[in-house]
Amino acid sequence: RKLWLSLTDITMLPPELSYCSNLTDLKVDGTPLKSPPKEVTQLGTVRILSYLTALQLAKEGDTLDLSYFSLTTVPFEITYLSHVTSLNLDHNRLKNLWPLVPKEVPTERDKAVIVGGGEWAHEPEQTQWWVEPDEPFKAVGPMDGLHTPHIPEYPVHKLGNMVNLITLTVRNNRIIELPGPCFSRFQTSLRELKIDDNRIATLPMDMHTLDMLESFSMKGNPVTHPPIDYETEGFPTLRNYWKRIDAAFSTGICELVHLSLKVFPREFAEDERLSHKVTYLDLSGNNITHVHPGMDTMTALEVLRLNENKIK
Repeated sequence: RKLWLSLTDITMLPPELSYCSNLTDLKVDGTPLKSPPKEVTQLGTVRILSYLTALQLAKEGDTLDLSYFSLTTVPFEITYLSHVTSLNLDHNRLKNLWPLVPKEVPTERDKAVIVGGGEWAHEPEQTQWWVEPDEPFKAVGPMDGLHTPHIPEYPVHKLGNMVNLITLTVRNNRIIELPGPCFSRFQTSLRELKIDDNRIATLPMDMHTLDMLESFSMKGNPVTHPPIDYETEGFPTLRNYWKRIDAAFSTGICELVHLSLKVFPREFAEDERLSHKVTYLDLSGNNITHVHPGMDTMTALEVLRLNENKIK
């Protein structure tokens, strides 16, 4: 019923601790814990065990639910669970989705505590068991060695290591930016993305790589860019917008016709890779009311079409 670990050198609590159903008094004050994060340990025994239960269920299955834990950063340890297909981070206090790596860099032993000690026993009626890593104090990372377009090696403690994610939901947080470089890692897996009720003003262009995305919701965000009426057009139009701009980086030609654009796309004036490259830009059939004040930076532009807009 009681487990007092105060003033010990323990750095990680194993998810299997959640099996201690009679545990009512767990003390971890004064320990150099890397996991669970401090936001969880401050909530007391019940919430610590709830957090560890969520990790254990994710190990045994493919769903990780860390909603309602008052998290201010994404726990780094979840990036070890690369088999997970559904991640729920709703109703926390996250400002971004970049996992925070502790000052004391995670080691092979720390990772082993989360994923099970280097190896699992799957024989019938045999329980999962611990195996000490060969180099327990070796730092984990910083790269995972997996191939990613435009990223030769990807840092270990990044959300993009969860390469099997099908569903990612981060509703009701305080997020102001999305982790653009991660999205290319989800290109063939992610099918559902929910970012409602956050503080996101700009959606990263990297989202155009989400070729399999079927369900996307972003209500309750002050999104101003891309300048598309999402409620009318939906994600396919957003993806089309990004892909056409991506192609313009190499061709110098871009047609963004009948996309319900509300303002002149700022990329063409503010990104030198486009402003000094694009020679042909067709923005016909949109709802643009004025051109960008920085149009003079588009030094390569030869043809600009603005027919059927609302420019006076």
